[in-house]
Amino acid sequence: MNDNNSVFPVFDSTHGDADYLCTGSGLTAKQYAAIHLKVPRSGDPDIDGMIRENRRAEFAGQALRIIIDKDMKFPDSLQHEDWMEYASTRSFEFADALLAEWETETGK
Repeated sequence: MNDNNSVFPVFDSTHGDADYLCTGSGLTAKQYAAIHLKVPRSGDPDIDGMIRENRRAEFAGQALRIIIDKDMKFPDSLQHEDWMEYASTRSFEFADALLAEWETETGK
């Protein structure tokens, strides 16, 4: 994969020619693939950090659905506010555990 070419090159309007293509800026193919595939291997720490944050939120949402499905059958086990705090805390604990295991397995 050639990382040096931009997938989404930016037009340089400083030359007064709208057709002048500035190929040195924009996302590289590797950055685009990392974002699209949600894999933090873009080579850019900011992009990789955003991908990790997004994965954490997605994993927490998936865990929350399971927690709700399981625990909503027993609504009297906790007060409403306590249950909401429990569910949100546990969902992010699951997400963090999944991410830690994924990074251990992939080495990234």
